[in-house]
Amino acid sequence: MHQARRRDRRPGHRTGAGTAQLQAPASAVEVAGADVVIVGCFSGRQKDFTKLMDAAARESGACGARVVGRIVQRRGVSAGGAKKMALPYSSRTLLTYGKVREAAMLCERTNAGAAVFVGCLTQRQRRVLTGMLGCPAVGLADALASATRRPRPGPPSRSRPEPSPPSQEP
Repeated sequence: MHQARRRDRRPGHRTGAGTAQLQAPASAVEVAGADVVIVGCFSGRQKDFTKLMDAAARESGACGARVVGRIVQRRGVSAGGAKKMALPYSSRTLLTYGKVREAAMLCERTNAGAAVFVGCLTQRQRRVLTGMLGCPAVGLADALASATRRPRPGPPSRSRPEPSPPSQEP
């Protein structure tokens, strides 16, 4: 006979009070005014990765962040098969372990406030990378979205006084 299926008891699938603090939303990471490290993972076939990294740095700068470093992981340049070139090295970190260590040392050396990844990150990737890098990890799209949701300082809005009811004078 077959053994009955058991519930998946991996820590990542647990729900409860203990996991709420681990899963901070991406919008909680504020890159405006912070020193950031730009991290990109690109296929070996993608020849214009420097333009993409430059564009990410410009967009981060437009949000008010100051780019203090860049890390690039190229897939399929020196090792790996043609079928795997578009895939990340790790589903947990997108990068190789050595490149994550290099990024962590750069974040520590530059005292970066966040690591902005050119691609999108899942909730699990954010959590793992935040722990490994020592600073919040966020995707570029999430960083830009949180910057546009912020209220911009401007002149105080003047509220119009409500019209008073007409007075009845004799």
